[in-house]
Amino acid sequence: MNLKKRISGIILSMFCFVASAHARCWDFYAEGYVGVIGGHSQFPHLYTQNTYGSLGMNGVFRSGSWDKKIPAQVMGGIKMGLWFDCWQDYGCYLDFCAHRLNFKCCREMLDVAYTDTSVRPFRGPAYGRAETWFSSCGHALSFAVMFAYRIPDVVLPWFCRCVEPYLAVGPGLLFAKEQPCLVVNPHEATGGDLTVVTTEQKRITPKLRLTSTAPLFQAETGIRHFFNGYFSCELGFKYRYVPHRCLENGCLKSNEESLWFNPAFHLFSGQIGFAYHF
Repeated sequence: MNLKKRISGIILSMFCFVASAHARCWDFYAEGYVGVIGGHSQFPHLYTQNTYGSLGMNGVFRSGSWDKKIPAQVMGGIKMGLWFDCWQDYGCYLDFCAHRLNFKCCREMLDVAYTDTSVRPFRGPAYGRAETWFSSCGHALSFAVMFAYRIPDVVLPWFCRCVEPYLAVGPGLLFAKEQPCLVVNPHEATGGDLTVVTTEQKRITPKLRLTSTAPLFQAETGIRHFFNGYFSCELGFKYRYVPHRCLENGCLKSNEESLWFNPAFHLFSGQIGFAYHF
C-alpha cells in the first residue's frame, strides 16, 4: 500500500469518526495545531555494501551503536475527538501529525571490509577503519488513536480562568521516508593477500529513498481553555516512542550501492492548537 492510499484511508476514517460522533450527540470537537518537535534516535547499526561494486571491489561499512540528535522541526496536525456523555471525564481522539525528520551531519569512525570480486577465488577480506560523515533528511507522517482523561473547571489563580488539564495515551503508526548520505574520507584496509588504499572522498547516496512503517506509542498532556461553548485553545506536550525499525532501499541491482539502518526514535514536541466544539 502506497503513501497516498494510507493518507486517504486515514482521512476516510476521520470522516467516519466525525459522522458517528455527531449522530450520537457526543461532545465532539475538531482541532488544528502547530508546534515544534525534536528528540534523538538510537540505531545499533548502519550498513552499506557494494560501495565500489562498479570497480569489482565490494566494500562493506558497519557502525556500532549510535545515538543521534534530531534537530527541532516545525510540525502540524489535526485532531478529531469526543468526550462521552455517560463518562464526561473520559474521551478519545484521532491524532494525525506531519513533520520533517532530519539527522544532523555528524562525524563517525566506521569499520570497513573489502573483498576483490573481480577474480576467482575472491581476494580478501581486507579490514580497516574509515572516517565518515553521516546525515539524512526526510519526513514522517504519524497517526494515533488516543484515550484521554480530563479534569474540568480547574481555576488557575495567575490566569484567573478555568482550564481543563488532560492526559492521553495510545498506539499509532509512523510512516517515514529518508534520504541518507554517507561521505567516506580516504582510508586504508589490509588483510591477507589484499591491500586497499583509497585516495578520494566517496559519497554514498542510495538512488531510492529509504522507507518504513513502524508502530509507535504516544503520550500527551496539556491544558485546554474555553473561550465560549464553541471555541477553545490548548497548550500541549507530546512524547512519542518508535521502536527499532529497518530503513532500507530495496529492488537494487547487484552493482548498485545499498544502505540501511534501523533507528529507534524518541520524539518530544510542544504545540498550540485551536478547536471548534460541535
